[in-house]
Amino acid sequence: MADRAEPMDLEIDPEEFRTVLGHFPTGVTVVAGVDDDGAHGLAVGSFFSVSLDPPLVGFCVGCESRSWGRISNGGRFSVNVLSEHQAEISKAMAKRSGDKFAEVDWFGAPVTGSPWITDAVAHIDCDLEHTYQGETTGSSSPGCCPCRCTAASTAP
Repeated sequence: MADRAEPMDLEIDPEEFRTVLGHFPTGVTVVAGVDDDGAHGLAVGSFFSVSLDPPLVGFCVGCESRSWGRISNGGRFSVNVLSEHQAEISKAMAKRSGDKFAEVDWFGAPVTGSPWITDAVAHIDCDLEHTYQGETTGSSSPGCCPCRCTAASTAP
């Protein structure tokens, strides 16, 4: 077995790091909720399963996002796994303002009433368990959000 290299204090170029991580294939999800002002959503690429029993999923999100603030405020929301043909929806949800659902067909989820996007390959209704705030500050400050699943479907 090779000896372990000593850690070095090297600066990683952010653009190179983005390029490296871009080689990791990932799906895109839309986390969405509703409040008195309507439907709110955001695109999330860092979605993952946590546990089958109990049924838990998770994702990472910029905690200072206005959309996330509106969605998480209610504590209940949906996760929509987009198909490869729904790139326009992903782009709409990545915007910082405006009515993101203006051109998106959706129906209310069975438990939370949150948006289940029509033709998404899977839908999950969730209750937020906790938000673990990252150590950085600023608008890109990440948080990890484990969620309890209350309904799930792959039905069209």
